[in-house]
Amino acid sequence: MKIEHSTINLTSQHAGSRLVTVEESLRAWVGQQRPSFPETQPGQANQRAIPSTIVNLSVPMASANVAAADAKTAANGIAGNDPKFQLLVDLIESLTGQKVRLFNPDDLNLSDAQIRSQQAAQQAADAAHQAQPAPGAARQGWGVEYDRHETIRESEQTRFSAQGIIKTADGKEIGFNLSLEMNWTFTQQSNVSIRGGD
Repeated sequence: MKIEHSTINLTSQHAGSRLVTVEESLRAWVGQQRPSFPETQPGQANQRAIPSTIVNLSVPMASANVAAADAKTAANGIAGNDPKFQLLVDLIESLTGQKVRLFNPDDLNLSDAQIRSQQAAQQAADAAHQAQPAPGAARQGWGVEYDRHETIRESEQTRFSAQGIIKTADGKEIGFNLSLEMNWTFTQQSNVSIRGGD
């Protein structure tokens, strides 16, 4: 068969899309009870600006914050202001609910009277700590809620078509028509929810 003439039309089309949506919320409070926060519908951003919040601490809470800051300052002095070391200490205290006592090499140069005085103070502090209820039973006085919702949607569409006519030398005509369509969609959702404190 000898081809005398041919006409071929080829067309193709490709489209793809990727949509990633992330919704995050972080809520924190100080106090014995979680306040009610204004809720927003999923996919709807909070349209109003949130004013800066002023937190007034009670006298016991303020003095506890000062004592904690003093303890951290003392611990930082021992740790040489190393943020990684301080993070490790904070992590251990959070996980165990117990105060981490650090060894200070300067204590080796104290006199016997100073050592006895410190030991007595430490024993009194340990006794007071043991008299307190277990960390799980007591309320923390603060809370944190973190939520994250992520959705990934991807789609692709490919189309191909070929049409043609082939004329042979003996006068015959051969026509062909070919079409191909491929679609692909993918959806992934992930949710992260972290709660801490009360």
